[in-house]
Amino acid sequence: MKKIGASIYAVLCYLTGFAAILGWIAFTGNLIPAFSIDGPSEMALLPALAKNLALVVLFGLHHSITARQSFKSWLTQYIPAHLERSTYVLVSGLLLFFMMWQWESMGGTIWNITTGTVGYYLIYGLFFSGRAILFISSFLIKARLLAIIDEILLLNDELIYPDDGEPRTDEDRWPISSLLAHSCLPTG
Repeated sequence: MKKIGASIYAVLCYLTGFAAILGWIAFTGNLIPAFSIDGPSEMALLPALAKNLALVVLFGLHHSITARQSFKSWLTQYIPAHLERSTYVLVSGLLLFFMMWQWESMGGTIWNITTGTVGYYLIYGLFFSGRAILFISSFLIKARLLAIIDEILLLNDELIYPDDGEPRTDEDRWPISSLLAHSCLPTG
């Protein structure tokens, strides 16, 4: 029963993280006008900038702190080790949703490209290419290690953690596309 509960938890965490990423793509790409990073400013520029910067720092701190072995050791005192990554994905997804919910539009126009022009399609082509590279490279670096399959394999003793606490397979690698994905993200 514990294995089923842990697997359900891991699936829900993964779905939360995946939904947050899809939401972030829609948010930064202005794909849903009512749910968009752009819009009329409701706050003065400097307070909005400070709030948005604080949200980005919060998200970055979470990623930086939870990557530390000391934090992982502390966390696994309270949750099973095989649920640590799922919990990380859950908290990351929730923080991303929080960031989108609390984001303050700052008004102004950085650029304006008319819909239907070559520039419009070029910009959105770059935007979606960056997101495609993100998803493709995550599968090339074994995204399963960051998601549900990892927990299921650990529960069935089919994946072992070496001394450093990181899961390993024969195919661990970091292709250049994973670096490109992160450099293409700000195009939205």
